[in-house]
Amino acid sequence: MKVQNPLAPVRAVRTEAIRSLTLSGGPGLAAELVIKLAAQAFRFGEVVVGSLRSQRQPADWVVLARTLLRYALFHNDTDNTHEGYNTLIQIDQAPRYNAWLGRKLRPHLGQRVLEIGAGIGTITREIATGRERVLALEADSFYVQRLRNLFRDSDVVRPIHAPVEQTDWSALAKERPDTVMLSNVLEHIEDDAAAVRQFRSVLPVDGRLVILVPALMSLYGSIDEAIGHFRRYTPETLRNVIESNGFRIESVEWLNLLGIPGWFLNSRLLKRRSVPGLQVRLYDRIAPILARMESMVKLPVGMSLLAVARAVPVSGAAELRRSRPSSSPASWMKLRTHWARLEFMG
Repeated sequence: MKVQNPLAPVRAVRTEAIRSLTLSGGPGLAAELVIKLAAQAFRFGEVVVGSLRSQRQPADWVVLARTLLRYALFHNDTDNTHEGYNTLIQIDQAPRYNAWLGRKLRPHLGQRVLEIGAGIGTITREIATGRERVLALEADSFYVQRLRNLFRDSDVVRPIHAPVEQTDWSALAKERPDTVMLSNVLEHIEDDAAAVRQFRSVLPVDGRLVILVPALMSLYGSIDEAIGHFRRYTPETLRNVIESNGFRIESVEWLNLLGIPGWFLNSRLLKRRSVPGLQVRLYDRIAPILARMESMVKLPVGMSLLAVARAVPVSGAAELRRSRPSSSPASWMKLRTHWARLEFMG
């Protein structure tokens, strides 16, 4: 509902909502509380309680204005303490780009999708329509709270808080997923081969694996390091890790050719830790043009790779493994910082 006075002098907040936030406790707490609750998609309500009037003094209004400006211009709702969150917010504010990714992913998805690393639900929203079930698996409890708020009224999306080491893959298999989907997640997993084998364990024969990953190690730079990438892929390395661990590739295609110069400039030359917000918004403006251009030609290269594969029988998987070398010797699914981070344009 539309709240007439979000900064009313009297308010009641659920205990679990308060506990999910990090609050400064200083001046401007009232505005900070509303901002952070709204950012996490909590539901607001409003009732008339009489003729209460705000008793704020001029100094209080100065503090209020300063707080609002701080969160509008400089801080996110975690006070910039949650690494990678700024990137996810930027993605969420690029609707044209996200719609394009949704159009690329949806044709390959079945009715019951297990999304690995749902983040704050940006791609989840794009793929949910027309599905019977979307299991939004996320390791970060902060993101899971937002997912639960965002999809509270959905009969399709079910957020699941599952740190990688504690994921019950056999229980997930009982949910009968016909598709496992990852959007810019596999590159955060140190042992990507072991991860792909786990994905295979929850799918029936001929089940689908749909993976979007950043491409080209020559683009690997400071932004990749900041958001916890272990690697970027080539068609060969992506094909190898998939086909060596229980799947057969149906297609691998390049995406986002025009994003290469911007990523190289920001990550390799300028050594930035994230893509500037203005660049994200400008790129989002040209996303529809980019989508039309890329739909008309087969790209020779791009910033990202989209792979679609089918689960093969165990005997077929063993045969594929014998024909391809292993791509990752590390222990199963260790993470650098945030295993389920998305990032803009790759």
